[in-house]
Amino acid sequence: MKEFPSWLRERYEERQDYLTRNLAVLKAHCSEMGRSYDEIERTVLGTIQVAPEAMNSVQVIELCRELADLGFQHVIFNMPNVHEIRPIEIIGQEVIPQVAD
Repeated sequence: MKEFPSWLRERYEERQDYLTRNLAVLKAHCSEMGRSYDEIERTVLGTIQVAPEAMNSVQVIELCRELADLGFQHVIFNMPNVHEIRPIEIIGQEVIPQVAD
């Protein structure tokens, strides 16, 4: 994660607390509105960089599982090196088959 700006690294490092708080806020709003929290597809947006000096497929898989354990059902990733084909191949061949469920 050293390639990312400091604010993004900090958000990444503090992600569990940050996301847990946001889900609690969502749950409270649902309660106030009389809407079922469980009926909402909980989605999260993040940034990853699959590269030798950044993240590998195992780390991305672990991140996806961590987000699922927090309660997220859908993950969308920005990839700053999306113009490179190899990271996309890694996501398709190594990550998606492990986290598709």
